[in-house]
Amino acid sequence: MLDNFHENFYKLCSSLGIVDQLVTAGYLETPTMITNKGAEQLVKANLTDDLSWIEEYRDLFKKANTGRAGLCSDSLSVTSKMKRFQIQFGYTKDQILQATKDYIKNTDPSFIQEADYFIFKKDGKKNEERSKLAAWCEISEAPESVYTLNL
Repeated sequence: MLDNFHENFYKLCSSLGIVDQLVTAGYLETPTMITNKGAEQLVKANLTDDLSWIEEYRDLFKKANTGRAGLCSDSLSVTSKMKRFQIQFGYTKDQILQATKDYIKNTDPSFIQEADYFIFKKDGKKNEERSKLAAWCEISEAPESVYTLNL
């Protein structure tokens, strides 16, 4: 059985037809990383969960530190990245919200990332995209005694 990313990748390829043109057309950034454009195509094919809960996710960041403007990020940016995140990693709404709550609870308010950067952010040194949300989803599912996180 295919894992979630590869299953969705197959569906994306099937819905578009020509595999060799996916990178050229901008649907894939690399063979294993889908772009926002590719995520939008998958959403059109009804392959992601309803994202009506994005405001609930953004509110977690608003409440985290009321003294910092922009912490919750704009809705469009968060929604776009969250679509791609769910396709790439396969986490559910409940897993994402719990991981976000754990992150906020265990992070100094002055160091909490903006909502969209928590989902995906480019590393300026290596120009690689990283997801702190993915790391926290993994940690939130592990037994408490297994991990201590210092990000």
